[in-house]
Amino acid sequence: MRRRILTGFAVFFIPLFAGAQSDRPGIRFDALMAEGISSNEKKLVESLILSYLQDFGELVSSPANLNDENKSKTPFIDFVISGSIYLERESRIFMLQIDKLSTGEKNSFTSVYKSAGEMVLKARSFLANAFSLSGDISPAAASKAGNSDPEKIDTNSLLGTWQGEQGIEMIRFQRSGRGIAIFSSGAQMVLSYSIDDNILHVRQNSPNSLRYYHPLPIEAARKMAEAAPPMEWEFILCENGTVLRGLKFAAKAKMDGEILEEIILRDVQELEWKKLPR
Repeated sequence: MRRRILTGFAVFFIPLFAGAQSDRPGIRFDALMAEGISSNEKKLVESLILSYLQDFGELVSSPANLNDENKSKTPFIDFVISGSIYLERESRIFMLQIDKLSTGEKNSFTSVYKSAGEMVLKARSFLANAFSLSGDISPAAASKAGNSDPEKIDTNSLLGTWQGEQGIEMIRFQRSGRGIAIFSSGAQMVLSYSIDDNILHVRQNSPNSLRYYHPLPIEAARKMAEAAPPMEWEFILCENGTVLRGLKFAAKAKMDGEILEEIILRDVQELEWKKLPR
């Protein structure tokens, strides 16, 4: 087995897939093994990989998951993709293995990311660039991939009004590394932001308020305000500076009717903020 250390995990697809026997190779993707990360974070990475594999080839279920009729219709499997994610000193170590069944060749790749946001957001752009440049996908898929490329973020590109998140009417950034979010409930939240390696990091900089958790019942909102850590967001800039695309890390209420059943302290949600015309 060949093992490589990569700064991103895109390039490994190109030499392996370029020699496939057809334009649409059969690909089986096995669920990732994960340790030390949330199930939501794991699902986000898996959905990212699947979305790009669907552009490239035919996804094939494991034979154990198929009935006899579907087994006879299953296309040939050219590649089996598996991997794992685990935490090491606050970093996420992503290991991916690609088995080329026609030759028995196995290739293993490792990438290191400082945060969940960096892993998901950078993986998307790395994969998009790799598939687009490889020539192994259709022009439509290449165009779609190219649209995922992150753009340069600076303070000037952030100035203005943004919308797009349920429960928040608008977000405005200031030049001082601060901003403000106006909630549908009327509450205001002071934000701080920084830009690191072209990823925008936004953090709640106000004490929790019941009104941040509207429309939860008052008692549930009170418990959320007492227990929840500050909300955080991580974004890349896309679509000619008009879209911030990324992840929100925040507490989530698990309700049973009007009763708060559980507080999930760190839930991960994909979202977009769109810039309003001036």
